Amino acid sequence: MYEVSMVQLIANPDAFEGKKVAVIGVLNTEFEGDALYLHKEDLTARISLNSVSLVLPPNWTAISSACKNRSYVLLHGVFTTKTKGHAVWRAGSLESLDLCRPWE
Repeated sequence: MYEVSMVQLIANPDAFEGKKVAVIGVLNTEFEGDALYLHKEDLTARISLNSVSLVLPPNWTAISSACKNRSYVLLHGVFTTKTKGHAVWRAGSLESLDLCRPWE
């Protein structure tokens, strides 16, 4: 697993294609807007370029039970540039998520 920052994923997405990563960001789950943002300000301003999409697994509720929406979290998942969710301006997406923990 690669420990990466959101800045690394956004600036150099091809370097992490298909790799399992651990990354910290601001969680946002909403209809057609599941994403991890660099900062809370980016979420508030809807700056999609500073985010990656999230492909939530069927067991997301169990994985994320300790995580609060719109707060900083640590996620583990596989990064891909092949899907970008509903916002084509995102660097890519995190799939196969298997960990969500609050980050304080």
